[in-house]
Amino acid sequence: MSLKHGILGLLSYSPMSGYDLMKYFNESINFFWSAQGSQIYRELDKLQRDEFIEVNRVIQEKRPNKKIFSITERGKGEFVRWVNEFSLKEINKTRDIITMKIFFGASADKEILINNLIKFKKSIEEEYKSLSQVKENLHKFQRNVDNKKESLFWDLTISKGLKSMRANMEWAEEAIGMIREY
Repeated sequence: MSLKHGILGLLSYSPMSGYDLMKYFNESINFFWSAQGSQIYRELDKLQRDEFIEVNRVIQEKRPNKKIFSITERGKGEFVRWVNEFSLKEINKTRDIITMKIFFGASADKEILINNLIKFKKSIEEEYKSLSQVKENLHKFQRNVDNKKESLFWDLTISKGLKSMRANMEWAEEAIGMIREY
């Protein structure tokens, strides 16, 4: 996935300001694709140049003016093309620093390695709680989406994330035990 397609996907639900996009990004898809505000705004500029989105300026009296971004027909076409595209090359792309360090763990200090795995497990536990909260808050996003079947796919995505996190927590616990016995 690219940031471009994440933004197009969110804008396919409804027009949004940059602030709204960042908020929805952080409260929905952040657990599998993170982005900083500066990255989102740079991508919005590119999307506008490529005519995938259009900008409507809203003048406000007591607040700064704001830009509302909407997806164009060209942008919808690009988004649908991307959603329907299947590439094993993209799916199998993996960079996992903790697995790399475990692979070379024989060269590590045993106690440091165990402490790092404990930190890793705690971090995953926090992410798990956060993602569980996202699942509970999905109703906020449904108000802005006309197509209610979206919730099925949101649930599937969250389910995948939660299962992956549980597997990582179990693996970390197992790895800690095995390294302690070593």
